[in-house]
Amino acid sequence: MRSEKSLIGLISGGESERVEFKPSLSQIDKIMASVSAFSNNKGGTILVGVSDKGKAAGVDVGKNTLEDLAGYIKRNSDPPSYPSIKTALLEGKTLIVLEVVESPEKPVFFNDKAYKRVGKSNQRISSHEIRKMAKEEKKILNWDEQVCEGSIVDDIDKKKIEWFLRKAKAERNFPLGEITPADDVLTRLHLLKDGKLTNSAILLFGKDPQKFHAQAIVNCVQFRGTDVEQPFITQHLYEGTLFDQIEGAFGFIVGVLNLSAIPESGSTSLKRKYEIPEFAIREAIVNSVAHRDYRSNASIQVKLFVDRIEIWNSGRLMQGITIESLKGRHESIPRNLSICRPLYLTGHVQEIGSGTKEMVRLCRENGLPEPEFKEEGSGFTTLIWRDEFTEEHLKRLGLNERQRNAVMYVKEKGKITNKEYREIGGVTDRMARMDFSLLCSKEIFKKIGETGRGTEYVLKRKAEIKRK
Repeated sequence: MRSEKSLIGLISGGESERVEFKPSLSQIDKIMASVSAFSNNKGGTILVGVSDKGKAAGVDVGKNTLEDLAGYIKRNSDPPSYPSIKTALLEGKTLIVLEVVESPEKPVFFNDKAYKRVGKSNQRISSHEIRKMAKEEKKILNWDEQVCEGSIVDDIDKKKIEWFLRKAKAERNFPLGEITPADDVLTRLHLLKDGKLTNSAILLFGKDPQKFHAQAIVNCVQFRGTDVEQPFITQHLYEGTLFDQIEGAFGFIVGVLNLSAIPESGSTSLKRKYEIPEFAIREAIVNSVAHRDYRSNASIQVKLFVDRIEIWNSGRLMQGITIESLKGRHESIPRNLSICRPLYLTGHVQEIGSGTKEMVRLCRENGLPEPEFKEEGSGFTTLIWRDEFTEEHLKRLGLNERQRNAVMYVKEKGKITNKEYREIGGVTDRMARMDFSLLCSKEIFKKIGETGRGTEYVLKRKAEIKRK
């Protein structure tokens, strides 16, 4: 959310090539024209709830206002536009802030018309200009393949190249040796364009990637409860190369998760086990780093709550991939090919579209709800549920040892009956029914079936409660 100071500065500058004011959502067609114009230029910000003269009047924002606005923009722009849409407060009034990024596909149309930004006005693009833009569009490289302006070969860290060569050799039998000159490695990986470093080269092997791309960071925050509320427990920004960011964010998450030691099959040694499968955590982080839209100024957001982890990145799913397909085998369609290939060579990605399917399988296998995948605004969120039924948490809820043992039994077996509860707890039928009533009232157990021998109790996950 933009700060009040930031809004004041933006409004004081007046409308411009990158800023537009609209008094209300009733001017939706004019808002759409600005979305088209900014998408076809260098992007821009639309403030809804601000008059043409820069006076904040505010707007009424209901439960579904932002979602409905995002849906309207998506349906009525071609190709679909996904601006960041958030609310902000100014002088006690609510504004809607739309951040529009330059579209990689031009021109962007609204109602079969395309617009461009000229000064502080939107002008319709002529048919001749549209044909010219279409021709130019074919020549434009993806962001990751474009030259990183201002960078030189000395901005590449040779030690990071050497690390990559060792790792790629071990993981994929990459043919280049550890003493291969950096230029040769970058050429082999298609990270040079006409002898100049690309954006990917800097992000993967730069001495200081954020010198050129300040947005390329991972922002990790641990919250105290289940909502975004301050004060939070801790926060860390991970910079450096994309490899550094992946390891930093992974370490941040597992450093918070509950850890247990379990005996290894056929051995006396113990194996560490986190409450969430390590593969699921790493896959979510790598996907976010590999597939984010680096044209956006937004950082990757990692939010740790007591019941879940949310990882958000700019950039929605690539065309041809759906939310539903992520839970099965699907095509691998990278947004940033020259980033994904080095990540494949180091073993971070598989390039066969199986990672998210494996995330789902492992979470199920460990008694957790399935991960959730969402397209929200201009970005994509992966949600992984934590194990809320830990021994410590159950103690905090006031459960006695017998009741805690019953929860652990259901975690292992999947369900429990009245008879099984009486046997493992050594209690009467009356006491068993009282305990079941308590566990259901605390939304730990869920009753399956009405009465009699067919009645079973299963865990009621927070994932189910939140969907209501």
